[in-house]
Amino acid sequence: MGSEVDKFVIQSVKRINTRYYLFELHGRYYIADYSNPKDLRQYIPGMFQELQDHTTVYDVTGHEEEYNAKPLRWYQKSRNQKLIYLIAVAYTFNAVAFPDKLNLAMLTYDPRIVANWKLIILLIVISSLFIIVYLYFKKTYVDLEGKDEYLLVPSTNIPIKASKFKRLFFYIIFLICISAMLFIGIGSSSYTQLILFGLIPIYTTIFTRFLNFVDINNTKYHIEKKEK
Repeated sequence: MGSEVDKFVIQSVKRINTRYYLFELHGRYYIADYSNPKDLRQYIPGMFQELQDHTTVYDVTGHEEEYNAKPLRWYQKSRNQKLIYLIAVAYTFNAVAFPDKLNLAMLTYDPRIVANWKLIILLIVISSLFIIVYLYFKKTYVDLEGKDEYLLVPSTNIPIKASKFKRLFFYIIFLICISAMLFIGIGSSSYTQLILFGLIPIYTTIFTRFLNFVDINNTKYHIEKKEK
């Protein structure tokens, strides 16, 4: 029998598609309408308080096997995000401490990168828009009509409330930092640095909502009835 604490920790998370997740909480099964590609707020993480405060979920207890949900892949599990930080630290150490023959930055050096910086930025913008359009038109709808509707609300690690102006200010600062990292990657004329400091931060920022579910390792949650 699980502990009392386990009742407040999300368990058995599976993915139905880009938009929906199936999980167990409080001994019941729910489907979370978590990352709707047609909701443009999903592509601007951190800007909208309501997306952090709660998630709409549907009670499907007794019918959980009907939705063809699949286990999360390794990169969709929040604990594996730490692997990215480990890779960044290891790469930085390699770039600083190793000689040219063992230095990944030097081994992947190509002067054409900085010479074609405008083309690289254009390709990043076009590819991001292409992915957004693809997600927008991708069929993800699951019929949950008639299922009881609730809110999944964090009980711990509760998001800090901030005014729209303050959130916009910090988001602009964040974008400036991301842009600076991109130009560092381009200016280095190194493919590895372009990927690590440019492409990965940009794409994970835009599409983070579609890559990972809520923090299931460090946060406890409870269910609230959704007001009509």
